[in-house]
Amino acid sequence: MKREILCESCAPKVRKLALPSEPGEGYAAVPGKLKASCQCDYCSQPLNAGDSAVASSMYIDGRYYPWEEDYLNVHA
Repeated sequence: MKREILCESCAPKVRKLALPSEPGEGYAAVPGKLKASCQCDYCSQPLNAGDSAVASSMYIDGRYYPWEEDYLNVHA
């Protein structure tokens, strides 16, 4: 499983690249507010705690494990 924290600008770009093309592949994107400062895993833009971001996951064979709430306060 591949996991990334993305800025709001990069999330749509990565989604286009990550959409499943083979049976068994999956993609999830969960928006929220960052719990701590970090940087976008795609463009390296600094992101501050409280900024909006997207947790992006690519996985195969249903092997998805929730992890987003470790890094984001997920939108309700």
